[in-house]
Amino acid sequence: MADQATNDVETEEQETADKAPSNLKPLLMVFGFMTTVVVLECVGVSMFMPSAEELESIAQGGDPGILQPGGEIDILKFDDSGEDHREVDLGQFSLTAFQPERNYTLRIDFHLSGTVLEDDLDDFEEIKKTHQNRMREQVIVIMRKAVITDLTDPTLALIKRQILEKSNRVLGKTLLQSIVFGDFSFVEQ
Repeated sequence: MADQATNDVETEEQETADKAPSNLKPLLMVFGFMTTVVVLECVGVSMFMPSAEELESIAQGGDPGILQPGGEIDILKFDDSGEDHREVDLGQFSLTAFQPERNYTLRIDFHLSGTVLEDDLDDFEEIKKTHQNRMREQVIVIMRKAVITDLTDPTLALIKRQILEKSNRVLGKTLLQSIVFGDFSFVEQ
């Protein structure tokens, strides 16, 4: 009987030993898959990163005006020489935006301007008269959709980009070159 109990224990140990490699197979497959994904992501990122020479060229003026102090890239930066850009008034805005997820209301006040190439100034003024209310509506919708992190961004970059895109779409041409906020303030109530 003791021999049979010993044989049963040995048989169980043998079965456990036989099952162990089969339990590792799915884990090894998952590990291999994850390793492949990480390697592919690294390769993809390295393809889009600028080389050291390109970064040095940008920093030394190879592409003037896109680096801000602190090393951030400002994609809305325009040639501020003033020679071929003119500032245009897009209106004064005062609106409230209810934020239901946090149960508060924002009061947002600002003056909006844009820049237009001097050659396009007459076209812009003519088209703006026709589409002024639609442009205003797009600005209001964008501001009401904005979350608190967008509004606290010192450059308001995301909001500027959205207003620029929607305004040019309403105008039917890429006339606006950049968006400028003046007297921007918001209060949470």
